[in-house]
Amino acid sequence: MREIRPPQYGFFDGNRGWERRAVFRRELQRLIDGAVRAGWREDEIALEVADLADEYVMKLARRKTAQAPFLCANDNG
Repeated sequence: MREIRPPQYGFFDGNRGWERRAVFRRELQRLIDGAVRAGWREDEIALEVADLADEYVMKLARRKTAQAPFLCANDNG
């Protein structure tokens, strides 16, 4: 399995998004191609990738919520 190279652009560099998309698209396509060769249907793969991505986003959101200080909209804090 190939290693994914570190980003070549800084966080605020406009090229980082294009680089990220190219890298992730390439790696996702490799995963999909391998799964299809193994006998999985493309619709199964697409649904599972979407579900797993959603789970990961929710995991990150929970982590951010747990780390964030408690903020109040008023003085009742």
